[in-house]
Amino acid sequence: MTPRVGRTTISLACVGVGAITGVVVGAGSYIGSNGSAASFAAGAGGAWIFLVATFARLRRELSAIGENGPARVTIPTAVTLARGFLVALVAGWALAPVPDAGGRWLAGALYTVAVLADLADGALARRTARVTALGAKLDVTTDALGLFVAPLVGVRWGRLPPWYLALALAYPAFRAALRIRRARRLPLFPERLKRDPRARFFAGVQMGVVAASLFPVLPRALTWTAATLAMLPTLALFAGEWRLVTSPARDGAGAQRLDA
Repeated sequence: MTPRVGRTTISLACVGVGAITGVVVGAGSYIGSNGSAASFAAGAGGAWIFLVATFARLRRELSAIGENGPARVTIPTAVTLARGFLVALVAGWALAPVPDAGGRWLAGALYTVAVLADLADGALARRTARVTALGAKLDVTTDALGLFVAPLVGVRWGRLPPWYLALALAYPAFRAALRIRRARRLPLFPERLKRDPRARFFAGVQMGVVAASLFPVLPRALTWTAATLAMLPTLALFAGEWRLVTSPARDGAGAQRLDA
């Protein structure tokens, strides 16, 4: 039986798609060359629908395990959804042709605001005592989506090195590999995972580097060098995480968690 789609989910999807259409119409000159509007709308719309679908799945899963009020969308969660929409707009340029300088400034500004809002939603949740499992999980998904689509844009524009895509693909590949390993009934030790403040710090560094690279002001040699140096510690964390969660070794008590 297919789960019923809630009114909130439908409303979010429709409002987001409508807003993307408005952006395409109102800011068409910033998007790119002729014929790029459809590509931009497809990229932005696809990213937004993915985020809304994830939001709906998380609410359903949290409801099933009896979380306290997972269906309630708090103000901090609304902020997370808003910055997710900004990330979705950036995703539009992953499919659209390379824009002129004005479009690149706009993309950089949108992603920068999304990064700054990442500091606001968590702080607001803690300050108002509205920290929820739904908000925390959606925050992680939004961060991962941003660090997937924005690097794609940066690489397409030549602002980031092609090998930086290894980092953009690391999180989805990691999650997919865990699901495959679980489906094949191979050894898996998720109980070893704990929060690691380094993961949050390195994610912030990546966001800052990617945001800066999208602006057409820094020399490419600088953005390529900074991105290459910044990606190495995060990839090392992923490698360590994989060993800890899959190795039968007994010293897993200190395992850390990358989605902190």
